[in-house]
Amino acid sequence: LNHIYAANSQLYRTTTFKNSRPFLDRVYILWDATIPTIKPIPGIQWALSIQPIPPTITSRSAPLGGNSLGLSPTEDGPLVNCLLTATWNNTADDVLAQTTAVQLFNDIEKEARFQNKPSLYHRYKYLNYADGDQDVIGGYGTNARNRLRRVSRKYDPRGVFQRQVTGGFKLWKPEELVAGAQEGTASTSTE
Repeated sequence: LNHIYAANSQLYRTTTFKNSRPFLDRVYILWDATIPTIKPIPGIQWALSIQPIPPTITSRSAPLGGNSLGLSPTEDGPLVNCLLTATWNNTADDVLAQTTAVQLFNDIEKEARFQNKPSLYHRYKYLNYADGDQDVIGGYGTNARNRLRRVSRKYDPRGVFQRQVTGGFKLWKPEELVAGAQEGTASTSTE
């Protein structure tokens, strides 16, 4: 390779929905409709990936007590993870790329929820592909999130990973940490 590609900006965005060939076709149409908007961005790479999450994967954890992601092979069935990866050259184009990505995924999720009966939407967001504003932990479902919070309180009672480690997706939102300190539902120490 004689050319090394160096992008200044990148993003990932993800969502999950139930497996449906007609809906996969619709997702492609929605993605394709964004091309005229992002095409003027110099150096743009705008790729949509579709990855199956078959019940055979999630069923492997069932005999061991389930998984921390809140996925169930019997309740959820076959799922599809949808990932947008984008890179581009100029940070001046960040807003256009980001707003186009957010709108695309809002459209995908809206159609998955409301244009299909029954709904094809699934709350799960794959952590490694999620953008910072996506609710990854909430996507695990209430039971899984509460279990993770109990484990955190037991093994990290000072809240080091929730309060002092920058970045990542946290079990509590900042405002919940403040409220939880008064109610005893969040890690309370700031040491």
